[in-house]
Amino acid sequence: MNKRIKYIFLFLLLLTGAGNGLMAQQGFGTSVPAVTAVVDMTANHKGMLLPRVQLTATNVDDPIVNPVAPYLLVFNKNTTSGNNGVKPGFYYKNNNWVRLLTLDDITTIWFQKGNAGTTAAHFLGTPVAYPVSFITGGVERMRIAAAGSIGIGANVEPAGCALLELRSTTKGFLPPRMNDVQLNAIASPADGLVAYNSTNNTLVCFVAGSPMSVYDASLTGSAYTAHLNGWVSGSYAGSLTTVTHFSGESFAGNTLCASKHISVSGCGGATVTGTGGTYNLVEINGQCWMKEDSREIPSNYPTSPAWVNETDNGSWGYYNSAPGAITWGTAIAGQGLLYQWKAAMNGATGERSRGACPQGFHVPSDCEIMYLEHGLGMRLSDQINNFTRGATATVATDFKISNVQGGNNISGFTALAVGARAYSGPFNGANRLNFWSSTKVGSQAYYRIALKNTTTVYGLERNLTNCAGALPLRCVKD
Repeated sequence: MNKRIKYIFLFLLLLTGAGNGLMAQQGFGTSVPAVTAVVDMTANHKGMLLPRVQLTATNVDDPIVNPVAPYLLVFNKNTTSGNNGVKPGFYYKNNNWVRLLTLDDITTIWFQKGNAGTTAAHFLGTPVAYPVSFITGGVERMRIAAAGSIGIGANVEPAGCALLELRSTTKGFLPPRMNDVQLNAIASPADGLVAYNSTNNTLVCFVAGSPMSVYDASLTGSAYTAHLNGWVSGSYAGSLTTVTHFSGESFAGNTLCASKHISVSGCGGATVTGTGGTYNLVEINGQCWMKEDSREIPSNYPTSPAWVNETDNGSWGYYNSAPGAITWGTAIAGQGLLYQWKAAMNGATGERSRGACPQGFHVPSDCEIMYLEHGLGMRLSDQINNFTRGATATVATDFKISNVQGGNNISGFTALAVGARAYSGPFNGANRLNFWSSTKVGSQAYYRIALKNTTTVYGLERNLTNCAGALPLRCVKD
């Protein structure tokens, strides 16, 4: 059969196959093509092989003969460079050649199982000033505002004045919970770092490297409770004895302390142990005081700096009883260290900082000492004075906290007359008791002093002294 006859035969055969209409479905590998398909190819061990061409550029028709039918699909085997370069893959014609993307081509999405090869150029978010929302269960749970503030809670638009806003009426904020050992093991804690102390059951905020308890604002000023007000009339059964108080006076009437925190947590135990040993405790009108002067070495001044007259550089040591001595002495049983104010505060400056106190205790503020004095019978009108400060009880207030000649120490505070080191250098005042407060005014800080041989009802002087002097430290519980 010659070629012409062969082609005629094939043409007739095709016409015969299309006898049901030229628009009938064509089946390859099946005699029953799908009615919704123009072409139905069926196979379980073969694929469809499209024409393979070598395109040169996305804006060039070659090697397809012009004009190219719109949406013509081919497989390109070639690779060229430039803005209109091509690489192997499926292309279809739409003005220019357009490559069908694969997952390897997509660099602008984040996969649920993570992205490999990310760089600083990749980010989650919006390149324009528009918030980013995080949704679970069909409800927005967190939003990052366009200005950067973060809101957590249902559909929270964070306040512009807050970097982070947590909003809920059914849940609270739970900070990390750590014991004393774990808290003190934190490397280089930043000021303001917050955690929960599981040893003392208190919220703490780090200041100058030490965790300081955070206190309830309801324990201040006009919000004093009956317990915090101490005696409002008559007498109060203190820790060791019953003493008479000026009738009708409440500590809330002390206007100097109206907005100050006062710790009245009670002792909950007989002792506390620090790096300087174990200290006995006494509870007075709800406050828990150490019955002994602190022997704690300030962690920020582990080696006492050389003393420089009239300069508070954090020096500390023991009292030297030798007349006119200017070098530190040696430890005496029951005696604590003398600290310059910076050493007593361990470098902190805020009232009620932990300072050189055991964990869970702090350097008392001027107002916390006033609360102690008021609880032992000192008139509010006398408290605000400096030098002459009377007491209305039978025994002068200084005797109630001292353990010196002439005093009967009925409160259990047992302050010793160990003197001080003057800011000019020499040791003196072995006939008087002293201790620091954490309340500073300029280059001076408030302290208390009582003479050993006081015979009147006046004593327990409240005054400011140069922070370069060195005094004992008596700590109160957070």
